[in-house]
Amino acid sequence: MRSIAVALVLMSGASPAWAGSDECRLIEAAYLRLAEVPAYQQIIDQEGADPMESIAIGETLYVKISGTWSKMSLKAGGRQQIMKQLFDSASVTDCRSAAAEDIDGIAATVYDYTLPPIEGLSGKPSQQRVWIGQDDGLPHRMDTEGMKITIKVGDMTAPIP
Repeated sequence: MRSIAVALVLMSGASPAWAGSDECRLIEAAYLRLAEVPAYQQIIDQEGADPMESIAIGETLYVKISGTWSKMSLKAGGRQQIMKQLFDSASVTDCRSAAAEDIDGIAATVYDYTLPPIEGLSGKPSQQRVWIGQDDGLPHRMDTEGMKITIKVGDMTAPIP
């Protein structure tokens, strides 16, 4: 299960191949925008596990697992490449707007979608929900079975050199 969480940390900054609906394209655009912001933080709350945290600053990812930070430097465009590699031939389906909600004071539209199985990580499709800011078009939260990821965009400080 921890490998799925780490993959979600890495995936969140880029975009897979998406099905053709307007909602799917909107969700794709949100993740592409996230890959382009200078920095963001994710808090991953997973049932039965300690919370994980990741910070992306440029093409450097910092991941905190079990209280220990690690650093991963990526090549230019690395945040986008990770998602493309994980979802090389996948397509997201069943994209639909579910509700309008505020999340941490940000007006957001909630979308549901289905992510196909990811080779080596999961053997079944995953139902996911994402909160996309109405003003900034960025994902601010993503939920999937047993996991909640909160995303904060803005100035971030590297937790380790």
